[in-house]
Amino acid sequence: MRLRPAVIVMLAIALALAGVFFLKQNPVRVRDLHPEIEAILPEMAEIPAGRFTMGDDAKGRPIERPAHEVELTAYRIGKFEVTNAEWKRFCDATGHA
Repeated sequence: MRLRPAVIVMLAIALALAGVFFLKQNPVRVRDLHPEIEAILPEMAEIPAGRFTMGDDAKGRPIERPAHEVELTAYRIGKFEVTNAEWKRFCDATGHA
């Protein structure tokens, strides 16, 4: 049985898309690649879900108009800034410049 070129191309595309989907669902963690690097576990603040008004019609710059309501889901954020030492560890571990 001989596959047509179009079928081969479609199979290759399907496999590539499946691979992308798999990688997005199962990202490679730094600790998987560099177990010798101790994880940085920053202190986090819980930000509850809520609404707020973004922008300012009266005093805002043109880019800040019109004021409008924004709704955010709950999220967590680091309580403190990333230090230069933490950033360097990240860059060293991931190969980022």
